[in-house]
Amino acid sequence: MTQDRFDFLLGICDEAFARFDKVGSFELLTEIEQVFVCIWALRGQVDNGGFHQYYFNGTGDLAMETVEALKHIGAKHTSDLLIKSNSYFENGVPPKNREIRIEQLSKLTEQSETELEDLDDIMYLDKDGLDDLMYVFVTQYGGQVPKP
Repeated sequence: MTQDRFDFLLGICDEAFARFDKVGSFELLTEIEQVFVCIWALRGQVDNGGFHQYYFNGTGDLAMETVEALKHIGAKHTSDLLIKSNSYFENGVPPKNREIRIEQLSKLTEQSETELEDLDDIMYLDKDGLDDLMYVFVTQYGGQVPKP
């Protein structure tokens, strides 16, 4: 991906997160904004501290929506990876309530923690080429995100 395309995506991401902060509700975001918030939050958190950090922080509230966002842009490998990491929670669904999710994270076995870290390493490989998929997705919609 060229730097121009990445900068374009970063600009859309900044606008999407600014609107999310302003409206305060994921449901009030446009489809493009929802996809960007989900996928960029996943990538940012996993890149910074792994799936454990993703679930520990508020970003984990949107774990199930993120699976759908990934499927929507055609990121099958990454959506399968997130489904696998979600499976460490009861019924494969990370609780939306952060405190409950953190409590469940704290009860993971050492083996589960190691397996989750292995999933971090797989995520870093970016087999789907998320930036390219997001670029194609957003350009299909004219690259427009409402201003905050």
